[in-house]
Amino acid sequence: MSTNNLPHNDPDLKLARRIGDLLEKGEPLSSLEDPVIFVLEDYKQARQQTRSDIATPSADLWSKINQKTQPSGKTEARIHSINIFRNRAVWAAAAAILLAALVGIYYLTFPAEANLIAEAQQQIETITLQDGSRVMLRPHSKLYQLDSSKEEMSFRLTGEGFFVVTNDPDRVFSVEAGPGTVRVLGTQFNLSHWGAITQVFLEEGLVQFEYRDARESIVLHPGQSARITSDRKLERSEKTTSEEYTDWMTQELIFRNRPAHYIIDELEQHFAITIELPEQIKNIAIGGRLTLKDLDKSLSDLGLVLDGSFKKTGPKKYAFIPDKS
Repeated sequence: MSTNNLPHNDPDLKLARRIGDLLEKGEPLSSLEDPVIFVLEDYKQARQQTRSDIATPSADLWSKINQKTQPSGKTEARIHSINIFRNRAVWAAAAAILLAALVGIYYLTFPAEANLIAEAQQQIETITLQDGSRVMLRPHSKLYQLDSSKEEMSFRLTGEGFFVVTNDPDRVFSVEAGPGTVRVLGTQFNLSHWGAITQVFLEEGLVQFEYRDARESIVLHPGQSARITSDRKLERSEKTTSEEYTDWMTQELIFRNRPAHYIIDELEQHFAITIELPEQIKNIAIGGRLTLKDLDKSLSDLGLVLDGSFKKTGPKKYAFIPDKS
């Protein structure tokens, strides 16, 4: 009997990986435009009034998956190691389990009432909310509305945005981005979630920046910033200037003593591209200024700083090639 692994292009496995990527970025699955997702979206809408029925505890969810995938009469069988899979059919079942788990997580963590209200494509978009607050969205960013009432207005952001919030002491204004939430009454702040970092910079007013997973929070005053790092730590950022957070609004990228991978993450978000960077380059600290008006110019200038060049390897894909000298 064959011991081949599940092919990398198996449809179920590919869909599971794409779902995992979107969940990590905090983006809705509807962007996949997959027939399976469309069916699930229709089902979710039909069950909107009884969401508690599908909020199954994780243990029950896995129990039900096991019941569906275990052979009859062998309910005690468990998967201990990936090495026990012997053929493609079982590998496909494993991919289906992974897909089901990811979809289950999605529908437990993304409220049905989330509504896309603004999206920036290749240009900066500015919108005015119903209370008069204004939001400037960075290219390839999205803003979803979660709640709107006299007591609270709440949103979810993917990408980056600058918020000018109308002062209303009787209402809480909050924005989620990745694992972080900013809560304000009246203020101006920049919030971003790209790469593996969520960070906020306060321009004016007072905000509370909360790491929801750890139930920790930091209160920020004007000129201060904080972030949730890639290793899931909530911390105040080092002293910096506002232009390093709001530079994108003037079509620039300004950085001082930043790791190269941080600059790459920001370029990937701004231009909706993927850049491969060698490990030995990622943590090199660099400083400078790049234009965000032209991708080729940005990559060319950054290549000079890093002693190399960027080569296009596919649609919206690039790789850094160090100089041989």
